[in-house]
Amino acid sequence: MNKVSAELIEWFQDRPVWLQEAVNKIITTGSIQESDISYLIDLCKSEVGIGEEINCINPIQGGFKEVEDDTTVFIKSIENIKNINALSPRKALDFNGANLSIIYGQNGTGKSGYTRILKHICGAKNQGVLHKNAFNNSEDSQECTIKYSLEDEEQEVNWKSEHGTHNTLSHVAIYDSDCAFEYVNNENEISYEPWVLSIFSRLIEVSTAVQQAIVTEDENLLTTLPSLPQPFNNTSIGDWYKKLSYETTIEEINEYCEWNEGFEGELNDLRVRLAETNPLEKAKSLRNQKSNLLQLETKITTLYKQLSSENCNVLMELKKESLIKRQTAIETATKVFNDFPIEGVDSETWKILWGKAREFSEKHAYPDKAFPNTDEDALCILCHQPLEDGAKKRFMSFEEYIKGSIEREATLAEKRVEETLEKFSEIPTEEYVSSQLNSSDIIAEGERKLLNDFVNMLSDRREILFSDSIKLDEIPDLPNEESLVLLKSKISSLEERARSFEEDAKGENRAEIEKRLLDLDLTRWLNNQKDAIKREVANLNYKEKLKLAKRSTSTHSLSMKKSALSESLITEAFIQRFNNEIKALGASHLNIELVKTRTRRGQVLHEIKLINPSFNVSTSEILSEGEQRVVSLAAFLADVEGRDSNNPFIFDDPISSLDLIYEEATVRRLVELSKDRQVIVFSHRISLINMLEELSKRNSITSNVIGLSRRSWGTGEPGDTSLFAKRPDKALNKLINENIAKAKKDRDTIDEETHQLIVKGICSEFRIILERLVESVLLSDIVKRFSREINTRNKIHKLINIKETDCDMFDEYMTKYSKHEHSQSIEAPVTLPTLDELETDMNIVKNWVDDFNKR
Repeated sequence: MNKVSAELIEWFQDRPVWLQEAVNKIITTGSIQESDISYLIDLCKSEVGIGEEINCINPIQGGFKEVEDDTTVFIKSIENIKNINALSPRKALDFNGANLSIIYGQNGTGKSGYTRILKHICGAKNQGVLHKNAFNNSEDSQECTIKYSLEDEEQEVNWKSEHGTHNTLSHVAIYDSDCAFEYVNNENEISYEPWVLSIFSRLIEVSTAVQQAIVTEDENLLTTLPSLPQPFNNTSIGDWYKKLSYETTIEEINEYCEWNEGFEGELNDLRVRLAETNPLEKAKSLRNQKSNLLQLETKITTLYKQLSSENCNVLMELKKESLIKRQTAIETATKVFNDFPIEGVDSETWKILWGKAREFSEKHAYPDKAFPNTDEDALCILCHQPLEDGAKKRFMSFEEYIKGSIEREATLAEKRVEETLEKFSEIPTEEYVSSQLNSSDIIAEGERKLLNDFVNMLSDRREILFSDSIKLDEIPDLPNEESLVLLKSKISSLEERARSFEEDAKGENRAEIEKRLLDLDLTRWLNNQKDAIKREVANLNYKEKLKLAKRSTSTHSLSMKKSALSESLITEAFIQRFNNEIKALGASHLNIELVKTRTRRGQVLHEIKLINPSFNVSTSEILSEGEQRVVSLAAFLADVEGRDSNNPFIFDDPISSLDLIYEEATVRRLVELSKDRQVIVFSHRISLINMLEELSKRNSITSNVIGLSRRSWGTGEPGDTSLFAKRPDKALNKLINENIAKAKKDRDTIDEETHQLIVKGICSEFRIILERLVESVLLSDIVKRFSREINTRNKIHKLINIKETDCDMFDEYMTKYSKHEHSQSIEAPVTLPTLDELETDMNIVKNWVDDFNKR
């Protein structure tokens, strides 16, 4: 990678991402389309935080690497062409690996179509429109397959017109008439730029387009913010509203525009306070409301604490313990009273009866005797009958059981449960709650429901605790403290309001109340405009980001960089390349020079000027059309030869308008170029083909001549070249092996008239070959048609090999096969030779060529 490329990569990495992406698109596609501009606008805005984030990886280094690195590209073939011009070849245009490929075809055979395809794939200047077949209504896409090698690695691309320039082929150099006008136009002032500088020219155009789009969008962003009402103009909050900017934060908006029930209540209170005639009486009333609400709050707060999870856990544990001990006592009683004739002696009812019996005995029947009295004269305190021994024993067993530790512990556990339950307060009735809320002026339906639901949830929790349940998971959840917070807030608010009215009674704070009332009124107004304020701040923020985006579209840095680059790239060495090309093309006598004229918005303008003209005149007015063509070709070669990349050169009719001198010089230059890179030449000039073949052969360069033809199915059909463009020995072989062979095969299936026409055509072609053989074999190419030169070196000695029989043969056959080219006498027409006769004559000539070349 050369020094300039490395410098550019580093320079662009400090540019905005959207500009880097624009560079990449120019590098990879050769141009920027309208759709690309829209994408770059979005990317430019995204980079400053407008719209969706667009992830874009900077690919510049890879792009410049494709352009600038010393890589070798070789185009292999073009095939499968669909819906492009009138091209419809059935075979591939295969360049057969030759360094020099010459594509010959007369007008209308498809040369320009192939050139246009290559211009679009390779991203040439002035690509023009790639039309569909004008005589075919097909809606098929325009596409083809191009095969090439990159560093000897085979590649295949299925290309469609919408794909644009193919990256790897983007710097194949293409020269045609359109390209010539880039270097010498009608005004003779050209934007002659090395490829790198042309990037900057396009970037400046793109930056201007992106900038204009951003400016237009900014101008169309109008404010929709309502004007501040006049009463609020001289307030601090009003000043904040009037100074809204892109820096205004959402926190500020929320702070200044916040409005809630508290503010609504305060606003109403302030209005009431200003309207109140007896503030002390109002303060007293508010404190009464506070007292009522405080009573309710105290009750349910106490109950809330009593029903805490900790207390519930303790109660449930006591209930579990009581249940276990009672079960144990029952099991013990069962053992004691198992044989008694009456069941249920250990039941609760029986225990109560036994307790009453004890009480009766100790208080009335036998106050001085221990219970149960089992003396000899003791009577049953229930039936007043004398006690038998069995009854006395049962009485003693009963008392021992009742006074035993197991029963005692069970009784104590049950008592603890009872005592714990007695500590829980009663649930306030719905009527009580409603009465307290009414007296406290709490009338909001939502608040009343919240408090009632809170009390009901406490009631449900208490009910489970007082039931027989001992499972913690059956206890409803304790409600949150929202209701308690509400009550405390109401109580606090009532106290504050009472104090406010007491302050109002002093009459010293009215101005302060009025100011606060105005602020609250404005805050409520701002709350109503909150969405509009947010939109305005977002709008201002958007406009500020557009300013940043616009700043990134400034063309100043591009212009400065391009100007600096132009000084380093359009140097004496570059101008020397131009001068060298002028010399190589035989145009040194032209008094012209390539000079930089001026820089305009980064566009470096150059001009091919006349050197010291005696009067002011443009170059195009002095140079002939052919001279202008040579000058433009020199400028083109000086440009592309300055690159490091080793890409193919494609020339479409490079010698158009050139005379023989320039034509020969151009041929020498093309052959010279083909020594180290692929050169493809499209032409309809036989002279160019002959000279290219001859000179490439002298320089041991492989050349490949392909003929294009128009067929019934379309143009651009590759094949062999016509006999006019073939070497005579090859043309003679084709006549014998193909034309005569086919004529023999078809003569029994066609009419005589058609057959005669075919034979006459073969005779005419044979005569042309005879002329070519005289030129190229008999006279050893010393003197050639379409050439000014007489080439004697290593050739003139061959003339000694000519024998009189050679001359006689050519005289005989030239006479024999010239007769058919002239008008025939009706009475004595010349009879055409038979196919066998033709074949015999041709083989005689063929053998003569072999024999002559061995002499």
